Amino acid sequence: MQTTEQKPLPSNLAAEAALLGSMLLCPQYINKISGEITAEDFTDYVFRDFFEAIKAVSQNAEADKGFDCLLVRDWLVSQKKMDDKAAAEWLVKITDSVPSGENWEYYLNIVKTKTLERQIVCEVNAISQKMYDHSLSPEEKKSLIEEAAFRIKTRKSEQPQLISEIVIQLFDEWGKHEQGIKTGIGNLDFMIEGFGKGQLVVIAGRPSMGKSSLALDFLINLCRQGKKVAMFSLEMSESQVVERLICNVAEVDSNRFKNYDFLSGEEKERVHNAQSELHGFKCWLDKSTVLTPTSLATKARLLKLEFDIDLIIIDYLQLIYAGKAENRQQEITKICAEIKTLARTLDIPIILLSQLNRSCEMRTDKRPQLSDLRESGSIEQDADLVLLLHRPDYYARKENAAAEDKGKTELIVAKNRQGRTGIVPLVWFGEWFSFRNQAKI
Repeated sequence: MQTTEQKPLPSNLAAEAALLGSMLLCPQYINKISGEITAEDFTDYVFRDFFEAIKAVSQNAEADKGFDCLLVRDWLVSQKKMDDKAAAEWLVKITDSVPSGENWEYYLNIVKTKTLERQIVCEVNAISQKMYDHSLSPEEKKSLIEEAAFRIKTRKSEQPQLISEIVIQLFDEWGKHEQGIKTGIGNLDFMIEGFGKGQLVVIAGRPSMGKSSLALDFLINLCRQGKKVAMFSLEMSESQVVERLICNVAEVDSNRFKNYDFLSGEEKERVHNAQSELHGFKCWLDKSTVLTPTSLATKARLLKLEFDIDLIIIDYLQLIYAGKAENRQQEITKICAEIKTLARTLDIPIILLSQLNRSCEMRTDKRPQLSDLRESGSIEQDADLVLLLHRPDYYARKENAAAEDKGKTELIVAKNRQGRTGIVPLVWFGEWFSFRNQAKI
């Protein structure tokens, strides 16, 4: 079989040297340049060492005596990257490679372009091998191509970071009040600090507990903050979702809403106001007859690229089909793992609704717990946050007993990787499919 000669990866060593020379000659541009690229953007390992040296000396200079080229040489020697003679020779070569550092943006653009070209070549080479894998379906192969395109488009670095850099980023986020996307339920936000980037959030409960309604409460609260939300509804149609949203926002009984002519004038006004508000929501609904992890990932990546969505809601886990598994538990494990990976790849929270098994209904205390999750091992393991819904009055009605407090609801934070767990008291308004913060009732 004829083989083609492997071509070298795209690079421009002259531009790499000129960019480093610009950093040495004009230290005031170091932070701007180092904020755009990493050492991996340089193809020459000597240049990578010099880039790290310049960054390190520049960071130390802010709290010390200033930046100096000789300090860069000393850093390279002290870190045993090269000996004193080699460091000095390379320092001269790099500074002589550029007459002035003022054209740094031109050199930076070349270096970034060549990095992107290398990334494209590597992605194409890797994918071309997988295209001959007969165990993959055409849909999976298509998804691999789209996933590679998403990585190239977003060009998110996956290189290890220094803790010092992460600390700076963290405090910068705190300063901008970016701890998480607020749920709109005050007591819950206080406990979980909002939905974090890359989190897999599971809302679980028995049928008729209000999982979908709680998810729609979150959707409304987020859209009111100007967030962009995508919802994959496998149980309700688009019209059913919108009807619930209108009843929720307008606080109108859903049965009366369906008989619009019987609504009072005030109720009709609230409905019209709700329609106007929903018109301004940046929300996308997807009603797929069949949803697989692959098709979900494909649609989610396109939504992220085109609209830069902030959060995804999936209603619900047990209706997603993965296939190619020996049993349902393995299938659920595969689905959860892929959705968790998707959340991290898109760097946004994904809310996943899930059913609970019947175990809680067999107990005297009907309050659910983590072990009640269907195929609970994988769900509990992959989730960053698990919220369990419990409505005591629902069970009281089933047993023909008087409920102490109508609508009383416990939103149980059963798992929280970021901190505390506990119970958030809510009130259920079944007429318009919504929960409200108990403190505000």
